[in-house]
Amino acid sequence: MSGKGRTRIRRTQGERSAETVGRLMATARELFASRGFAGTSLDDILEAVSGSRGALYHHFDSKKDLFRAVFEEQERLLTDVIVAAARRERSAWAAFMAGCEAFLAACTDPAVQQIILLDAPAVLGWETMRSVESRYVLTMVQEGIAGAIREGTLRPRAVEPLAHFILGGLSECAMAIARSGDPASAMRDARVELRRLLEALK
Repeated sequence: MSGKGRTRIRRTQGERSAETVGRLMATARELFASRGFAGTSLDDILEAVSGSRGALYHHFDSKKDLFRAVFEEQERLLTDVIVAAARRERSAWAAFMAGCEAFLAACTDPAVQQIILLDAPAVLGWETMRSVESRYVLTMVQEGIAGAIREGTLRPRAVEPLAHFILGGLSECAMAIARSGDPASAMRDARVELRRLLEALK
């Protein structure tokens, strides 16, 4: 067989592998979001995708390993939402405010609540969770604060502890909104208080 033919076979196998991983993660995300990690078995996932354990274990070591991949993808998607909101603004401060509001709104998504806010700390542990989070959402919060400092809207200060305070407060507020009997009203009130708190930093 020519080198060209072998290359095409490897490419096709790679494409099939990527498709399998994509299907497994999409299905796992849906089930983890609706049933939680504890309520979802590997058999549930394999039945939904009509797959085999061999195919799953070829890509993931365990259900926890699959959950970690889903969690990281969810963090990436959440970061995309924050970045999109921030880019619509002209100043660093307005972009930071918009990003915080976008995070708050995105966390009312049941998938974000279950996977990121509820299950990730228990399943992955704080060290692993924070390691992933630091590459995505936490980094966005830190960059937003640093940008506002460079712009002169915020006075110079330690960025990292402030970023943790803000992200922790946003996460807890998002859960409170989700548990509210009137989420729409709770979201409106939260946005008002969020702006007051952020403005107080100036």
